[in-house]
Amino acid sequence: MTAGTNDPSARMQFGMALAQKGKDAEALTEYLWCFDHGLEANPAFAGVRLSFLLTDINNLAAHYPPARQAMETRRDERQARVAAGSTDFPTIQDLVSLNKTLGQKEKNLAVFDLLPAGSNTRNLISPLLTDQFLEAKHYADVLKGTDGKSAFKKAVDRFNMILDSLSKDNPMRKQMEESMRHYTVTEGTHYFEALAGLKRNQDGKDLAGQILKFDSSQATRTLLAEAAQRAENAELTKYVKH
Repeated sequence: MTAGTNDPSARMQFGMALAQKGKDAEALTEYLWCFDHGLEANPAFAGVRLSFLLTDINNLAAHYPPARQAMETRRDERQARVAAGSTDFPTIQDLVSLNKTLGQKEKNLAVFDLLPAGSNTRNLISPLLTDQFLEAKHYADVLKGTDGKSAFKKAVDRFNMILDSLSKDNPMRKQMEESMRHYTVTEGTHYFEALAGLKRNQDGKDLAGQILKFDSSQATRTLLAEAAQRAENAELTKYVKH
């Protein structure tokens, strides 16, 4: 494999080969081309770019400081744009992912707190920060003034729509259904945890009932109980266990 191709997957593999040979500067050059230009060459590279590629750059940064500096430079540029109100969603995604990779997730919350309430930028970044909101006990930011029930209903409707679009003889149907069901339950559990943290117990019970109607498995009950425990709500913990 040689440099110069416009295939980001090929150049990423080439970068990995260079890194394994100790050619750190050359590897970083390939990795950064993939990060900066990979989507131009292949939009399908999006998922790899913000996961495996950033992991590879971070692994290089463990012993080659310019790799971390390169991530910080890109993070700082995107942070300035988002803080100024950019509504470019790829820029927002980059910021959140870079801060996660750099081990500086708190900077995402700092930017969020700078944004005016109700701004488009704040609304766009908010869904990407749900886990951080829960960790920081920013429960109101998860719910955004709702009781979670209508949002969970939309998630269930989305699940049913996607499932209905899959033919019953699709060999991937069962695996996709399990994955989507878990994703939908997890989304509902986030709202439930926020309600538990705010001690909105009746709303929490109503939402738990809605979630368990969708999926009554023991695994779902366990997820709900763990969420209530994290929120230090003994009443809701006991409620979902029975």
